[in-house]
Amino acid sequence: GALRLGEGSRPLCLCFTGDGTALITGSSDGFIEVWDPALCRLRQDLVYQAKDELMLHDAPVLAVQASPDSTALASGCRDGTLKVW
Repeated sequence: GALRLGEGSRPLCLCFTGDGTALITGSSDGFIEVWDPALCRLRQDLVYQAKDELMLHDAPVLAVQASPDSTALASGCRDGTLKVW
């Protein structure tokens, strides 16, 4: 299968969670998205989504890394901002 990102969005970095159940992408538009790699589509079961929140930076995302136990995610963007989700 293939992942379909939004128009104008280019993935700049990615990582799998430790258990392999999610693929996380960081994009040129500042968005961080969590994908189901088996189904090749965005995950829809995450807590932040239920709150209508986004994982977003103000600049292109250059690095993403999931914690070994898949409970946290760190991201960094071009302007030097680091976030832990």
